[in-house]
Amino acid sequence: MVSLKVLNLREDPIGYLAGQTIDDAASTLVVFPTARNIRFFRKTLSGMSGDRTVISPYCLEISRFINQCLDPGGKALVDLRMRPFYLQHGIGRLRREQLAGLFRDSSKKMQEDFFEFAAAGSRILRFLDEIHAEKITADKLTKVSLYTDYEKHINILKDIGDSYRNALEEDGLTDIMFLKMGGAFLLDWLEDFKKVHFLVGGYLTGFELDLIKTIGHKKDVEIIVRYEGEPDKQTKKIFEAFSVDAPSMKSAPFPSAIEIRAFEEAAAQFGFIVHAVEHALRAGIPPDHIVVVLPDENTKRILFSLERKRIFNYAMGLDLKDTVWYSFLKSVEILFAERIGSSQYRSEPVINFLTHPFIRNLPAAGHWIDDFISEIKRENRLILNKSDFCKTEILRDVFSRIKSLVVPEGDACSYGGFLLDIAGFMEELESMLNPEFLQTISRSPEFAESRNAIMTWLYQSATLFHDNELRGAGALICLSYLLRQLSALTYSDVAGGTITVMGMLETRNIAFRAVIIPDMNEEMIPPRNEKEMFLNTAIRERLGIPAARDREGLARHYFMSLIKNAEMVFLSYVERDDRPIRSRFIEEILIQTGHTGDDPEWLRRRSEYEGLVFDCVCPPVGASMTDAIRKDETVLKYIDRMTLTPYKLSTYRRCSYKFYLAHIKNLEEPVEISGALEAMDIGNLLHRALKDVYDSGKQFSDAGRLYEKIREAVTREAEDGYDIIKISPHAAFELDVIMDKMYRFAEMEVERFGEGWRPEMLEYSLKMDLGGVSLSGRVDRIDIREGNGKKHAFVIDYKFANLSGMKSLRYDENFSGFQLPVYRLMLNNSRPDLDIEGIGYYDLKDKFKIVTVTEHGTAEDFRALLEKVIGEIRSADHGFIKTDDLRLCMYCGFATICGRR
Repeated sequence: MVSLKVLNLREDPIGYLAGQTIDDAASTLVVFPTARNIRFFRKTLSGMSGDRTVISPYCLEISRFINQCLDPGGKALVDLRMRPFYLQHGIGRLRREQLAGLFRDSSKKMQEDFFEFAAAGSRILRFLDEIHAEKITADKLTKVSLYTDYEKHINILKDIGDSYRNALEEDGLTDIMFLKMGGAFLLDWLEDFKKVHFLVGGYLTGFELDLIKTIGHKKDVEIIVRYEGEPDKQTKKIFEAFSVDAPSMKSAPFPSAIEIRAFEEAAAQFGFIVHAVEHALRAGIPPDHIVVVLPDENTKRILFSLERKRIFNYAMGLDLKDTVWYSFLKSVEILFAERIGSSQYRSEPVINFLTHPFIRNLPAAGHWIDDFISEIKRENRLILNKSDFCKTEILRDVFSRIKSLVVPEGDACSYGGFLLDIAGFMEELESMLNPEFLQTISRSPEFAESRNAIMTWLYQSATLFHDNELRGAGALICLSYLLRQLSALTYSDVAGGTITVMGMLETRNIAFRAVIIPDMNEEMIPPRNEKEMFLNTAIRERLGIPAARDREGLARHYFMSLIKNAEMVFLSYVERDDRPIRSRFIEEILIQTGHTGDDPEWLRRRSEYEGLVFDCVCPPVGASMTDAIRKDETVLKYIDRMTLTPYKLSTYRRCSYKFYLAHIKNLEEPVEISGALEAMDIGNLLHRALKDVYDSGKQFSDAGRLYEKIREAVTREAEDGYDIIKISPHAAFELDVIMDKMYRFAEMEVERFGEGWRPEMLEYSLKMDLGGVSLSGRVDRIDIREGNGKKHAFVIDYKFANLSGMKSLRYDENFSGFQLPVYRLMLNNSRPDLDIEGIGYYDLKDKFKIVTVTEHGTAEDFRALLEKVIGEIRSADHGFIKTDDLRLCMYCGFATICGRR
């Protein structure tokens, strides 16, 4: 007999099950949607037991339960890793013209090139899984798709499914999807149980409903579902399957403590996460009852890198693609994939390879690497020979070993054999590393756990694939496929703290007292709907397969279940023109809490949490910032001798610790090889070319003549200083496109010259003493115009960049844009004869006009602010401290040094 138990979203289903089974555990089986549900269930059961000893009922995750209930008919189930391999073998048996309707011109590639096939193969398998799970027969599929654009696709997919089944059966295998469609049940093992409970995690497939019906003929079965209001279409299917009327459920209220914030930058949300955790802890909520839910699981990489006391536990696991082992194999793949001919290598992949910790820490390998890289960067060398960078015997040996693994590509190789070779090489490489380095990294739980995960996976997969070949795949393609597989895997966060970090799917049926969710934008929550595979929405709905609307409804169910079980909820989103609008679920909260007009006061658009860092999160809550580096007498004397520039002043204002590293310790930020025509390259080219042009003449009345002069100067500068222009047709074309736009600049210049202005001072050096130090700078251009017995001046800085945030200057505590006002101050001091009309940026990227800067404050206000900043720099009372604004760290070359990357 099957019964249905309906719970309100505010009711805890795991707590309900614990209460139902605590006194009769020995004869009870509970089936959960996830293994995490089982862990929370056992924890809840333990908490309910008090001082008495209780046993847990037999618990199974739904996929394991299904495997135990199906009779494979003497065959073994194919391993998930082998499914694409057998699918391609099945497709390879079909006639190419059969496949043309699905793959068009790619049919040959799909049959002969495994790497090209793999992505399409995974989509086909997902579709076949879905169809078989809903027990939709081939005849039904054909009937529903008749006279539609999908009819031909369905016929091809039927043939692919049949051919895949045959390929498996030849090796004594089957896929669980085929057992779901027509396999027999093995239910004798359920005899020892009096009752079976099924906790629904979203919806039940057609196969799962049939299985539960069959069990219900022999056992008491209870299905637990949750919803509010009326059930959605997929939940109604459960009630209809057992001829039970679905009741209406009262909507649960939202918790009274909801905090929602908007931020201009995604990175600023991490300070809000800190605030939310601290707030929950101070409210008396234990750390293990707090959850951070990441709609975009890629965000965990940033969160992990920013926290410094490991108080978060990443329940979804940490990505293998973020490990030192993966990055090494990736550096090898890129190095050989981008080689030129058989013996030349692009410099950027070479640098990436040489700077990897494993290569740096080979005996005697790291001493020359930094000097070598600095040299090729200074020379902007784009192509290197092996002899250029394999400068030690051990590095030559390692490189030769690597090359023997991935080159030559040639014919197809045994994937299993390749995996064994990679595993063996990784163990060899580890044994070569400097013992001190190896000892240091081995103490890291992340290193040890990720190494174990990768090596286990390699050896298991090698056994599975043994002598199987990936069609059309040489060794380098095998490496690319290996990296693709590893990038989808995770390893356990064994060293994490007590505050849980999860994806939204992992929160199913679990209640937390405090819930924190960043990135609450559309396309994140609810997640962007993928394009329907092979069937449109209308056909899917006729077949009863979940479609886009069902998936959106499921996302809402997960979200509402999570926050309505909580006491405190903290939500944030990014509000910016280039990001999707805030989630419709936030709008629903606002409407249901009575905020139907303007946003409430508590939904403030401020960046008040950007200064919080992760040092202060774990209880007991302590101090947040690293102590300032104090200025001793030697540093103070050094500063007094220093010449300050607008750039140095801006650096100090934004992050005085960076000022310390760059201008006191004189460390250099990493310089990258220019493997493309960068915006900085273009800006420098235009700077030098315009100086050349105006050095030869200050006035032009014809835009065409001026444009030709500029084009000639840019071409000359590009050929003299930029290899990328010589070897990259794309870079040369990009420069041509930019030069075509420069005709508008020439027209604007001629118009400006007609107004009496002339570019009198170019790359003009300025100096001045102020507040006990020297100031200096070089202004791009100062235009002069005579009138009313005076010389009028306009200070100009060329910019090949977006000027949206630079059009106004406010001389307050947050000011850091010193460049133009410092130039004007020094020009006033050195040339009192000039009447400076204004300061501005010349937009060389979009508008090709001068954008005059609007100042909120007088020249006296700026001078007072400048003197105050100089006083702070010279004062022993103001140490060097890291910035509170973590956004600045994301693109800072010193982020690794100060522990923020």
